[in-house]
Amino acid sequence: MASDDIYLRKDVYEADQRALIAEIRLGNGEILRVIDQFKAEINSKFDQFRGEVNSQFGEVNSRFDKLEARVDVLAGRMDGLEHRMSSLEGYVGNGIAFIGIVVTLLVFIEPVAKRIRRIFKHEKPLTREDVEAIIDAKLQARQ
Repeated sequence: MASDDIYLRKDVYEADQRALIAEIRLGNGEILRVIDQFKAEINSKFDQFRGEVNSQFGEVNSRFDKLEARVDVLAGRMDGLEHRMSSLEGYVGNGIAFIGIVVTLLVFIEPVAKRIRRIFKHEKPLTREDVEAIIDAKLQARQ
């Protein structure tokens, strides 16, 4: 029976295996070198990105600080305005109360004052004879 089997000597086989292992190790070393290079590039890019992001956040924080300062100033102004408005409300309320008192005094005191004057003057009410006497006096003064 004829066979197509090929036999290698042991030393040739072992040399071939050593060469294969050396080639695999060389390939692995190359792969590890490329991975390390890629890792270094990624770390560099990531550090650059982190720096840019931190810079942007710093800028945003400074803007927020400025806005917060402006809001604090506006809040102070609003407090002052609120104080002024409450003072103005007090003045307007007092003014309206004063006007109400004056109107009340004018409405109620006038009739009371007339009665008091009558009491102190002892005025008597006009009679028909008094009116006729006044009219006669005026007519005589015209003639």
